[in-house]
Amino acid sequence: MASEIDVIAELRIHDLSKYKISGNEAQPEKEKSMEEYYSNMKTDYAATGIRQTVKGVMVTNCHNHPHVLLLKNKKGASPSDGLLFQLPGGVKKPGESDQTAINRTFNKLFSRTPKPRPWEVKDLVTQWWRPRFDGCQFPYQPAHCTKPVELTRWLLVNLPDEWEGAEWEFFVPENFELVAVPLFSLFENKGEYGPQISTLPHQLGRFTMHTA
Repeated sequence: MASEIDVIAELRIHDLSKYKISGNEAQPEKEKSMEEYYSNMKTDYAATGIRQTVKGVMVTNCHNHPHVLLLKNKKGASPSDGLLFQLPGGVKKPGESDQTAINRTFNKLFSRTPKPRPWEVKDLVTQWWRPRFDGCQFPYQPAHCTKPVELTRWLLVNLPDEWEGAEWEFFVPENFELVAVPLFSLFENKGEYGPQISTLPHQLGRFTMHTA
């Protein structure tokens, strides 16, 4: 009898209580609506071609169940426009690696110390292709789409429980809230979290998670 195929992708997650969340100065939003997002994307596309974006997926343990850390816009927005709940991240600079882009965008979002903290990219979770300047995205490049306008890569970011002997602290811009959402709340919940984020339980299913 053939042996079962082992799932080799493993993730050690720490308890949410190990992390401290503090406030930070509000960060101006470059794009306050999806219309602005598409408009800026058109400008970037005309100048440099496809926009490449990275988003970080951070998983913690709470009540013996995996939770994903999301940014919630305090101003309020519709889940369908992708602005209410977001994975942290940003647009890559030309020639920038995924790891460098995550370090830069995460330190800008969550740090207020002059010394940048390391954010370890462990794996690629999935990627989304945007074939045109609207809200439609696919987890594959459509056959008819030879010139996609955006590629967004979701990267699994491994969180340590401390840094340089102190607890790991998130300094969250005051116009956002860092929330921990359980996988069972995300599961197929497009109405609350949108069509992409609600697929996270499916995407993370290939990882074997262990509580550290």
